[in-house]
Amino acid sequence: MDSFEERLAEAVRKYENLYDTSLKSYKDPQVANKSWKEVARSLDAEETVCRKRWRYLRDKFAKAKRRVIEKKRQNPGGKKSVPALFASLQWLDKHIKPRETTTNSVAVSQKEEEMDSEPEEGFEFEAALAALDRRRTEQDAAIEAGRQRMLAMLQTMDPVDRYLLHVGDFMRSLPPKLLSDFKWKLQNVMHETEQRAAQLGNSDAEL
Repeated sequence: MDSFEERLAEAVRKYENLYDTSLKSYKDPQVANKSWKEVARSLDAEETVCRKRWRYLRDKFAKAKRRVIEKKRQNPGGKKSVPALFASLQWLDKHIKPRETTTNSVAVSQKEEEMDSEPEEGFEFEAALAALDRRRTEQDAAIEAGRQRMLAMLQTMDPVDRYLLHVGDFMRSLPPKLLSDFKWKLQNVMHETEQRAAQLGNSDAEL
């Protein structure tokens, strides 16, 4: 098991209603949904990913258990090799009932062992997508919060300050050559306007 699977197994172990079929709450979907939400929250993972990965682990454990039983039947006095997963999830043993084996159980067990050794790339891909979706949601929420703060600030600003913000955004969008020309023209307009304001002030004083 990888680190996520180990943490998932420990998290699921705390909720017996998710694996103990003798409990009445095992068949209660509301209790199960609540438990899975808490498991996902504790692992900071998507609930669907946790559910799928646990089904994979549970089924893989059941296959490992069948192989252990079959090897004991085939060679009662031989060396008992136990799969690592079977040892790690030993607490799940009494809750998993193996299916009846058939005459071709050895071949089936060997095939299952080969399949179990293959990397489960799909689960890692799903976990990566879930993490990407969480980051994207967090980024969207942060952007929206920033936009709302900006709107609230604009509503309380003086109209002249709001206009200057617009002018500043416009100037930042200009290429260097045009920016220099715009600043020069703006300075001329400001100078001319300042002179006209002074003249109007003098006229008002004479009156």
